[in-house]
Amino acid sequence: MIIQRYIEFKQKQDNLFGSYAIIPMNLCNELENKNGFLSKKEQDILRKMNHKNRIRSFCAGRFAAKKAIKLINPDYISADISIVPGILENPVILSDYPLNLNISISHSQSFSFAVVTSPICPVGVDTEVILKENQKEYLALSTKHEILLTMNIFQEDELTAAARLWALKESLSKTIKCGLTIPLKLLEIISFDEELKSRCVFKNFPQYRATSFTLNGSIFAICLPYSINIYDNF
Repeated sequence: MIIQRYIEFKQKQDNLFGSYAIIPMNLCNELENKNGFLSKKEQDILRKMNHKNRIRSFCAGRFAAKKAIKLINPDYISADISIVPGILENPVILSDYPLNLNISISHSQSFSFAVVTSPICPVGVDTEVILKENQKEYLALSTKHEILLTMNIFQEDELTAAARLWALKESLSKTIKCGLTIPLKLLEIISFDEELKSRCVFKNFPQYRATSFTLNGSIFAICLPYSINIYDNF
């Protein structure tokens, strides 16, 4: 099952648009054998990889990203678009055609998740599998207060709340292009919006909000500027 959708923004503007795609990782074996969607630059990167999981996530990430891009630009040919690592290892779109978009990609054992937005809108995404074996790692990223707050808002158990907090914080770290390299306390979540409870409020980055949703045992999170809201069309 491949999911492709436009993002439905509140406070609609002509120059504000976006889309996303979710690709199950179990499609990756087929993608590796039928990689005509990859550009020459991407194929060159792929040939230098020798780890199976890295190859699978690379192919799935590019496939998801190009599915999202094609929703906005249906005339583009996938193999003419290159998504390459930038200086900070964040994905960057290269194309011979005018294609000015922000992009964020995330992988887990289960899914690849990609979002593209218009150039005026920074974005970051993350996806995490809700696995008991990851609970200790997830809990290490958040305070007890954050865990209890999230459990109460979403009426979920500690494991799911911890995975959700991880995804929300990592989506912010990708939006500001630092990854989880900064002191984790800087990513602290202090509350969730009263109007839209799925949106979290960051203590040190009030200019952003992150929204999360669950699908087939995974958490997905997307971070956007605070002034932009999205309809619950996931």
